[in-house]
Amino acid sequence: ILCLVLAVCGFLFATSYFMLGAMTSACLNMINIARGLCASSKRFKNKPFFVIISLLYVVATVFTFEGIISVFLMAAQIIGTWAMFFATPVRIRQLQIFAVSPIWLINNIFVFSVGGILCEIFTIISSLIFWVRQPLKK
Repeated sequence: ILCLVLAVCGFLFATSYFMLGAMTSACLNMINIARGLCASSKRFKNKPFFVIISLLYVVATVFTFEGIISVFLMAAQIIGTWAMFFATPVRIRQLQIFAVSPIWLINNIFVFSVGGILCEIFTIISSLIFWVRQPLKK
């Protein structure tokens, strides 16, 4: 169900970025709807769909290119997609803390997306809490 929630979030973020005039961010988040739906289904959570979604990110970035930040956002989305499809929970958090969230946080600061800034801050904090709690579970 988490992946379905992420699909809805993709739509809401896309709408927000569109209103801010951040077209690469908006398009990549529209693709996140498909990513969330695929990741929520074992039938579609596989290498061919990972490749298709990654190619959609590349195409969207080419058509909405807004500078080097677009390339970084595309890379963050491909990394995040790989994590959702193939990584362990620990690896997902590592990639979130050190790759995906910092890139989106920088983008959100540049486009002045207050909701995006808060989302990435909370995501980083949540991932850090996960890291603190991991040794306690063993």
